[in-house]
Amino acid sequence: LRGPIPDPFIKGGNTRKVPFALTLPNGTVAASVEVMLTYALIPMPEPGLQDKYLASLQTESEREEAKKIIQEYTQRHFLTYRVKSLS
Repeated sequence: LRGPIPDPFIKGGNTRKVPFALTLPNGTVAASVEVMLTYALIPMPEPGLQDKYLASLQTESEREEAKKIIQEYTQRHFLTYRVKSLS
């Protein structure tokens, strides 16, 4: 599990447009749209699956290291923030 954390969006990967729709209440005018994109290297494992994996490790030291890696790899990382004016 241990290794350098990859940089998937900067050194390759795909960028695509994500369509969305926003309905404004009557009588209001939108000024801008703000978007923040975050990512995690792996999704948070289900507690039962994580417990089963940790139980398969032989030593408490291995279990502690695995817990630390899982915690690091499931952290959200900020990728980008954009504001687009709608005027």
